[in-house]
Amino acid sequence: MTELHGFIIAASDWPDDIKLQMGKGSLGTTAAEAWRRHIGPSHAGDNREFSTRVQRWSDMGYKPYRVVLAFDERADLLEQVAEILRGEK
Repeated sequence: MTELHGFIIAASDWPDDIKLQMGKGSLGTTAAEAWRRHIGPSHAGDNREFSTRVQRWSDMGYKPYRVVLAFDERADLLEQVAEILRGEK
């Protein structure tokens, strides 16, 4: 199984499933990369503005969470059957 270790940015008061759902757009291999993705490229270039924005988001309860994305290369037989029945294959 192939894995990617990284970080997402999410609010600390969200349930874990919501953290993953809402934070997936900020997935980065480092916490800094995740913050840059979360803040957006137009604000991430200037280091002074970047640190100010990270502080603002942190003050609102957002923080980096360590995540592992795993590719399961095994074929899921039930999903394959469902795709055939739905006419997707």
